[in-house]
Amino acid sequence: MILRKYILLFIICSLFLVGCTPQENTIQEITDTDLGSITKIVFVHSTSGESIVTEDRLKIWEFTGYLEDFVLQESSDQQERTEDRWAAEFYENGEKAFQITFAKPLEINGTEYEILEPQLDIEAVERFIDKLPEND
Repeated sequence: MILRKYILLFIICSLFLVGCTPQENTIQEITDTDLGSITKIVFVHSTSGESIVTEDRLKIWEFTGYLEDFVLQESSDQQERTEDRWAAEFYENGEKAFQITFAKPLEINGTEYEILEPQLDIEAVERFIDKLPEND
């Protein structure tokens, strides 16, 4: 009888802990957007205001391919960041689908997310943007 109570208590505690674990998501799940349907990306630098637009399907596919493997978890530390960074606005057929700001933590549509895997390489994002023509 006592063993049953301990087993029941263990099961209840396990279910509670599973329910309290922060949820892990991909960018596609968070934004409810198929990254394969993106038709335009506008990159904007936070300090200079410089913007670079691409509608090149191969460039879009390359960049969204980099993003689709990220596993994210909503950050408990939601605060204003001031460092230089790039933001990207993603469009589907002329309509803005979502926005990502590349910083640590990553910001998607105003909510910050910790990247659990793989690590964000901000320098790789900047190299990608630097290779884009000024007006694609």
